[in-house]
Amino acid sequence: MKRFIVLFFIVILTTCCSDGDNYYYQLVPIESSDFPETFEFGKVYEVSVQYKVSDNCFLYPDLIYEYDQDARNVAIVGTFVDKNSCSAEDVLYNYVFRVHALQTEDYIFRLWKGEDEDGDSIYEEVIVPVVNLNNKVEHGFKETHT
Repeated sequence: MKRFIVLFFIVILTTCCSDGDNYYYQLVPIESSDFPETFEFGKVYEVSVQYKVSDNCFLYPDLIYEYDQDARNVAIVGTFVDKNSCSAEDVLYNYVFRVHALQTEDYIFRLWKGEDEDGDSIYEEVIVPVVNLNNKVEHGFKETHT
């Protein structure tokens, strides 16, 4: 969790200049998500999260996928350009990432939803059970992800 907070502040404070435009990075709240009801051990799944940005100065997203004990913190970080001609039009985007189910325990995903009035992160927790149809044994893959 501490790494996530440190990364958040580094991303927020990092800016660069090119051709007079200022670029900045900002965490973008996840609006909704699409997860399978279960994961089958050993298979790869596509998961999608939806997020909304409120101006056309949004350039591209990236995914933060961080282990926090038994959970995975998932957040979208957007790259924005600071221009005077940005509109305040809301646009909904979809980000797809892959999860390789290599553990037999349930997957716990914590989706970043924003911050409360005290600046603390708010998460939505999504739990996806793992079914083991072939009775495979876990072989220490807990630290492996997508």
